[in-house]
Amino acid sequence: MAQAFISRRGGKPADPHPVGTVTNLAAIAGNGYVELTWADPEDILHPVTGAVLVAWARTEIWVNNDHPPTYPGDGLEDGTGWLLATNTMRDEHSTAPLIHGEVEGGVGVAENGTTYHYHAYAYSNHNQASGWDVDGGVSATPAEGILLSTLPSGALIKYESTIMLVLQQGRPSDRYEAGFIDNTIVIMRDIHKSIAWNASGTNDYANSTINAYYNGQFLNEIPSGLRAMIIPVKIPYRPGTGPALASNYGDNGLLVTSFAVSGEEVNWTGASYMPYDGSPLSYFAGLPATDAKRNAYYNGSLYPWGTRSASGAAGFWAVGIGGYAAGTTANSGTGARAAFVLPGQTLLRPEPDADGAYEIIG
Repeated sequence: MAQAFISRRGGKPADPHPVGTVTNLAAIAGNGYVELTWADPEDILHPVTGAVLVAWARTEIWVNNDHPPTYPGDGLEDGTGWLLATNTMRDEHSTAPLIHGEVEGGVGVAENGTTYHYHAYAYSNHNQASGWDVDGGVSATPAEGILLSTLPSGALIKYESTIMLVLQQGRPSDRYEAGFIDNTIVIMRDIHKSIAWNASGTNDYANSTINAYYNGQFLNEIPSGLRAMIIPVKIPYRPGTGPALASNYGDNGLLVTSFAVSGEEVNWTGASYMPYDGSPLSYFAGLPATDAKRNAYYNGSLYPWGTRSASGAAGFWAVGIGGYAAGTTANSGTGARAAFVLPGQTLLRPEPDADGAYEIIG
C-alpha cells in the first residue's frame, strides 16, 4: 500500500478520483482515554448503471497534541502528530467507538490533561484522500473525573454556563426505545424562553411550534459542544389532534433531539384525562398531583412551563406554579424547558462548583 500521508510541502493533491468525506466525527474524553465515533462515506456509483465508480477503501484517524490536523501527516516532522488508526471496515466505529488510550481495546496513549485534536480522512480505492478542506476535526482532553451515569436524579450538571438537572438514569420503561439504555435524561434547570405551544391552535405535538423550537432554534442557542453530545431518541407521544389518549411507543415514537417532558413523566399518572405518553421519571416519581418540586423559574420568577401532553380537543397540559396540572389552550404562551439525552459515559469533574453543579469535561 502506498504511504498513508502526503507532506504539506507537496501541497494538496489534485484528486481525479474523489470519495466522500467522513461525517459525524465525535470525541468523548474519559479518564486516560478518548472515545471516537464517525460515519464512513458511501461508494460513488454511476448514476445510470449503478456501477461503482469510486470505492471507499479506508479511513485514517490522525491526531495532533499541538493543533488541529489540517492534512494527513500534519505533525509528523515535529513529532506533534501521528496516525492513530486505519479502519477498513465501513462504519465499524459509527456506534462502537475507537478508543485512544491505554485501556482495554484501546490504541496508543492518551494522557490526562493533554488536549488531543483529531481529524478523519477517507481514502478511495485509488489511494486519494478526501477531507482536506473540511472543518470536521474534533478535540478532547482526558481527565480524572466521574461519569454522568453515577449521579442521582436531582443532581445538577453544567456545560459552560448552561445548567441542567438530572431526571433519569437509563431507560424509564419498555415504552422507550433502546437509545435510552445506559444514558441520562436531563432537563434545563431553568425555563429559557416563553413561547406559544402551537401557534396554529391545535394540540398536535409532533407539528407544534414548541417541538419545532426544541429541534431547531433551541439547539443553536446552547453551546455547540453540548449540542454535539446530545443523543437523538424516539419519545412516546400522542399523535394527531383532539382528545385521544392513545400514544405511540418505542421504535414508533417521535424522533427528536430535544423535547418537552410529558404529563406521565412528571408523575401525573393514572388520571383519566392524561395521555399515555411516557412513564414517571426518577426525579418526579412518587410526587402527588400538586407538588412544588415541579416548579421552574424564568428570569428569576416562578413561571408555568409546557409538557408535550395534549389536553382535551385543543389544549395541552402545563406545569402550573405550585406544580399542578394546568389545562391550557394550545396557542397560549408557556415556558420552554427542554429535556434531552446525554451519554451516560459523559465525564464530569469529581466535585460540584459554586452553583452546586458538576461540570462536564468530556
